[in-house]
Amino acid sequence: MEASPTTTTFHDHIDHAVSNAIKISRRDVDDMNSREGDPPVRFFTTLSCVVLLCAAPLGGQIEGADPYSIRLVQNNMQIAEAGLAGTLASVNKHLQRLGDGISIALLKIMEEQNFTDPKTVEASLSLIRLSFSYPQIISLEADKKPKVTLFLLKHLDQNVFDSQTKRDIQETIQYVERQTKSQEQVRPTKQ
Repeated sequence: MEASPTTTTFHDHIDHAVSNAIKISRRDVDDMNSREGDPPVRFFTTLSCVVLLCAAPLGGQIEGADPYSIRLVQNNMQIAEAGLAGTLASVNKHLQRLGDGISIALLKIMEEQNFTDPKTVEASLSLIRLSFSYPQIISLEADKKPKVTLFLLKHLDQNVFDSQTKRDIQETIQYVERQTKSQEQVRPTKQ
């Protein structure tokens, strides 16, 4: 069932809540850095809400509605870019099942200028590493082969000028290749 342009969907509410939580968290971090003393309770409350909201897209995740898991990846990119580490195990497991599919979602999400921004690239790298952390649970057989991921990583490597980010890209390439190679050795070959 399609929502009309004036109808607010569940995902719209989640996107709005995550955006507001990230803005509030950034302001609270700035407040914490500007004065000494106990960290504000509001910061930890907001951080907890953000972590809980990461799992919300899973409830409404329907394969036909978002086959590339764009909303899930987009929300986790925002959290990673904001420097708010940590997600729920159920969100991690869903990301780990994407494999090469994460790079398709990243290509659909990222704007051209994002390919040179070290902060965005680092957030992408962390999601890519997570998506290949357990290759045996990747849902689709085609996503167990990192063709799109390696293409994206090599493209990022050519466009990023920050030396630390370049090293991180190379390490991610090696990690993905190592993870998928170890999975190929576990799988019996068909003859």
